[in-house]
Amino acid sequence: MSIFDFNGGGKPNSVRLKPTKLVLGSIILAAVLGLGSTLAANININSGPVEFGQGVAQTTACDGAITITPSSAFDNTATPSPEPTPSTATGVFNLKSISVSDIDVTSGHCSGKTFTIKVYGESSNTPLELANGLSSFIVHATGSGFIKAQSGYTLESVDETSFIITIDSPLVSSSQVYKVTIESSDIAVSTEPSYYPFGPQADVSGTTVTSGGWELCWSGPYNGFASFSSIQASCTGEYLMYAGWAGASTSPETIPATITLLAAAPRADVFTVTNSSSASDAHIANGSGWYFSDDRGGTRNKAVGFGSADSMWSGSPCGESPLGICWHSAPDLPASYGWAGSPYPVWANSEPGLSPGWSLAGTQFLGQGPSMGYGADYTRAIFQSTGN
Repeated sequence: MSIFDFNGGGKPNSVRLKPTKLVLGSIILAAVLGLGSTLAANININSGPVEFGQGVAQTTACDGAITITPSSAFDNTATPSPEPTPSTATGVFNLKSISVSDIDVTSGHCSGKTFTIKVYGESSNTPLELANGLSSFIVHATGSGFIKAQSGYTLESVDETSFIITIDSPLVSSSQVYKVTIESSDIAVSTEPSYYPFGPQADVSGTTVTSGGWELCWSGPYNGFASFSSIQASCTGEYLMYAGWAGASTSPETIPATITLLAAAPRADVFTVTNSSSASDAHIANGSGWYFSDDRGGTRNKAVGFGSADSMWSGSPCGESPLGICWHSAPDLPASYGWAGSPYPVWANSEPGLSPGWSLAGTQFLGQGPSMGYGADYTRAIFQSTGN
């Protein structure tokens, strides 16, 4: 593992700092034009001062001289930390991208290896959160290119020896970055399936899903019950996809020609527990806002599902959203709640799960009786993928 130490001390090595005036001029120009900067900062890498935007060659287990180049972008809407005076002042240089180049991808070196990149602050042993839910970037070298194992960033294979990671929504400012580590290992990674849509998708061909690396792992009618534990035991793939369509659930399930609505993300993101089903509490991953919460007791503000990360939704428990799926999670409530006489399952006394309702795109309620929209005529499903 190589450690890139970002601090202010040490004697200069072969990489030279720019004159202060030139550095400041670059910052001002970037701020005015709204262009990406090179995070002009006085930093050290292995005791030698350099600047962001300059490549530094380092040794890893599979290569004697890999070059890493971190860069930044200026966000004029972000508030610096600590908060400046006046407090209305804004503008932050954030870590936006990391370039890794000069990788030896020949047999016996880095071909087939997996790289893990982490960023640290000044003293904590905990890596910084680089993107929503991500404290490291994992990239696999195939020998002819590179593939990523996560969402939250874009990976560009420049050629067979170089790649660039560009963070979708940067969270780390230049002032927070002190150390970067890069590790190479033989650990195999699960890569994204060939069909991996960003954000909710409407009216998708069933064949597109099943031929794109996905298989059905759970399904049931909108007016049914299912414990969280049984769903999670059945759906163990690295990536999951929630889906819903008009039509009664069958056994075995028949995948329709057109799936009304779906969204996909890594399993860890899909099953991240949230405080409620409101848009403000949603966990953002791969362009969708995910929620996974237990509504036993009937608080009417918790459920399971997703909405578009770019739009808000509201209602009880999560309302109607043209690009959203909501599955009720109050299995312990009495039949009078809307189950049209159906008793709740015994397991609901001790564990959470899905219950009848709630919505599929613009169609709402979908419960058991006439008052809840005949959920028996609609199917909710989960697909899984272990990647390609």
